[in-house]
Amino acid sequence: MHSIFERDHPGTADKATIDAFAEAIVALDDSVPTGTYVDMCSKLPLVDPAKITVPTIVMRGQWDGIAGIDDLIEFFKRLPNPDKQFAVMAGISHASFHQKNYLMVYHILHSFFSQPEPVYRG
Repeated sequence: MHSIFERDHPGTADKATIDAFAEAIVALDDSVPTGTYVDMCSKLPLVDPAKITVPTIVMRGQWDGIAGIDDLIEFFKRLPNPDKQFAVMAGISHASFHQKNYLMVYHILHSFFSQPEPVYRG
């Protein structure tokens, strides 16, 4: 469990958060299947971006080791809805909501969901 937070870039998450997360997970189960983790890393993208027709935000931590920046940009380019944003979050790896810079994550999400509707769409 600790490796989830240390794998991409040590230091991005608070030790107390890591310990609390690991303790809570271990209380629920004593093993973690590798299948979904392997699939997550080896079969990307899991969805066809051309089929995502709703407004979309892609958020990636600076040190996220799951999807490379070039792969994500290609995914982003294939999203058909022009209402889309791509954000790279400094000082963050994969588990963005559990890291020291989590307030940045909430800020980016809030900005995306509270933006005004376009007046002109062409």
